[in-house]
Amino acid sequence: MLNVYGIAFFQAEGQKRGIFHFEERQLVDAMVRLKRESRADGVVVLATCDRLEVWSEGAKGDLYEPMCRALGIPVLAWKRYAYAHTDADAVDYLFSLACGLFSPLFGEDTIISQIEGASRLSRQAGCATPVMQRLLQSAVSAAKKVHDRLNLEIPEETLPPAIERHVQDVCPKKMLVVGSSATARMVASYFHGHGWQVAMTLRDQRKTELVPPGVQAVGYDERCGILGHYPVIVSATKGLGYALDGDAPVTRDQMVFDLASPRDVDPALASRCRLVGDDALVYERRNRQKAVAESRGLIEAKKAEYYAWKRREADHDTLKALAERAAQDLLYRMHGPLGSLGLDEGRIASFRGQLADLAFKSFVHGLYRQGLGQVVDLTRKLENAPALYPCDPAVRLIPYLAVGKDGCNLTKLEMGSHAGTHLDAPRHLFPDGMSLDQYPPQRFQGEAVVLRLDGHLEIPDRVAMVLFATGWGPKWGTAAYRSGYPTLTGEQMEILVEKGIQMVGFDCPSPDVLDELPNHKFLLRNDILILENVADVTGLVGKRLKLTVSPLLFSQSDGAPARVFACF
Repeated sequence: MLNVYGIAFFQAEGQKRGIFHFEERQLVDAMVRLKRESRADGVVVLATCDRLEVWSEGAKGDLYEPMCRALGIPVLAWKRYAYAHTDADAVDYLFSLACGLFSPLFGEDTIISQIEGASRLSRQAGCATPVMQRLLQSAVSAAKKVHDRLNLEIPEETLPPAIERHVQDVCPKKMLVVGSSATARMVASYFHGHGWQVAMTLRDQRKTELVPPGVQAVGYDERCGILGHYPVIVSATKGLGYALDGDAPVTRDQMVFDLASPRDVDPALASRCRLVGDDALVYERRNRQKAVAESRGLIEAKKAEYYAWKRREADHDTLKALAERAAQDLLYRMHGPLGSLGLDEGRIASFRGQLADLAFKSFVHGLYRQGLGQVVDLTRKLENAPALYPCDPAVRLIPYLAVGKDGCNLTKLEMGSHAGTHLDAPRHLFPDGMSLDQYPPQRFQGEAVVLRLDGHLEIPDRVAMVLFATGWGPKWGTAAYRSGYPTLTGEQMEILVEKGIQMVGFDCPSPDVLDELPNHKFLLRNDILILENVADVTGLVGKRLKLTVSPLLFSQSDGAPARVFACF
């Protein structure tokens, strides 16, 4: 079960929020403690500018109070700001959070690096799991796409008229706008255009381009000294602290608008001026509603990719996943001993990384030696048979020497270079194309995934090869095997190139119909090797595996019969 328990401390008064500043060492220690106490499979502590959260997979019990104790937060004092989400609700929440849709500064993108940092610290602490790491990675990917395609910081044009309705009887028409955010600039420009004398604060006096034409620029640090000159004050900064604290020199005759979230103005000023919050203004938030709606479409697409990955991973425990769990468990158990070495944080973090890498490799090696990796032979056996492809020579296995007569058995092989399970090289169709003997051995081994050859391709990251289950495998050896099988579409081949795939394989004769080769030409031109007549892989659909393809080595090989092994 996936759970998140959090504290939205931005809702509290500014001076109380300082307790939520943590060093990386504190966060790592807290994760280890929470994993131990809750017997969770994995734990991530996310500390942002406006909230503190603990994410867990497989934890036993509510982690709100343990999180508070681990980080020195008073349990009861912050209970009113607590929240929780579980499983699908937690996933949806995280994707929206990463995009800045729940941030007080709507649409801010600093949360992205904070989530990435939390993921990194969880791995260092030995508290990570593949599911949680993938979830955080997917949420970050969605957030980056949202921020790349959408502008979430467009201010609401309906806001200035709402302020104007409150100040229409104010005289003289003078306004001080505190802050230089998009909202601050819009308000300043609007009221200057309606005949008001407007000044706007700048933290960096060099960024005068932020000040709308006709508006006076003043230093941010000068704001308190000039407040008395303006009957209307609008505060709209992007910071998390108060722009106007409880000691600000204001009077009952002044009207102060607090447009920021979290609050920009100390609520204590309400007793000494006419304080109006953003929630008291009546206006339509059209741009925000549009941004949320457009973000949802991008978020749902990324969520679908995450759930598709999770379904595939649930089918089997790969060697990689087992080794990763072992490495994480070692880091978790070594947390105390490493901390007692007295090294600085940088050296400890480096040592943790080296330790995890060595543990991962050692565990994988041990599993292979013990035969715990399942190996499947995907090769079609060569037998006497007519040629599968037009104009190819038939396969003939001819006894040439015999033990009784010659002292040994030896078979003479007659066949073409594209007999049985075989690999096509660019030289197959292009005179100047590379032959198989020109490729390095590592080109024939790598991470692979088995997919169906229908619809849109969802290819995981860090995959070099794709095997396609066409449904034609069981027809091998019959006349029906030669025709009618599905072939690649143009869109699918573009995806293969975009994802950097280096080899594709099929449990059918070809990615083309036999008398035409446009797909061959496209794939080989893009240096994607083609493996044909693989054994039926229908039962492996959705699985990730280690693929080894061993083509026969001979000079200038346009193609070659190959032995194919899959380990998963």
